[in-house]
Amino acid sequence: GKGLGAELVAFLLWKARELGITRTIVLTRVPEFFGKLNFRLTVKEKLPEKVMKDCEICPKKHACDEIALEYLL
Repeated sequence: GKGLGAELVAFLLWKARELGITRTIVLTRVPEFFGKLNFRLTVKEKLPEKVMKDCEICPKKHACDEIALEYLL
């Protein structure tokens, strides 16, 4: 593409930093995209309770194909 996705993520990371957020996470099926933006692999078990609660109601929870990544601000 034209780099719009990377620009959007950069803006959101800037905004998160401005709000005092120290860690952001993504669950994705395209980890390569976020890896290029310096997100690092993590395990879902380390994710906040809110995210895991959302995963609990997902119909794919027993066959999840999403990869967890984090970015430390």
